[in-house]
Amino acid sequence: MKLTKKKAIELHRELWDWLYGHPSKAKEDWPRWIEHGGTIPPVKDDCFLCEYARGPNGGFPNCSSCPLDWGPTFYCALSSKSYFVAWAYSKTPKTRKKYAKIIRDLPEK
Repeated sequence: MKLTKKKAIELHRELWDWLYGHPSKAKEDWPRWIEHGGTIPPVKDDCFLCEYARGPNGGFPNCSSCPLDWGPTFYCALSSKSYFVAWAYSKTPKTRKKYAKIIRDLPEK
């Protein structure tokens, strides 16, 4: 899926807003994916930012091309202290909501 920076950020925020409202769900459960009757085709890792950072040739994403600032760890998933890893391993809905909100609201670089 070819994405502009603006569209990648828009879809990222929409997905993470849904995850904030549905803390027991996973990214692949998002109802906007085609497989669930929506209109959004699948992207690798269910991540619009990674899809954007892959560039036109696909392949492994260039994390420095991610359009959002992931804070002190810089990376979304490559650090055990990242917000994404904290969300993925959260054990309570309250904690998952906390990290989903942080990820949803990450500032642009």
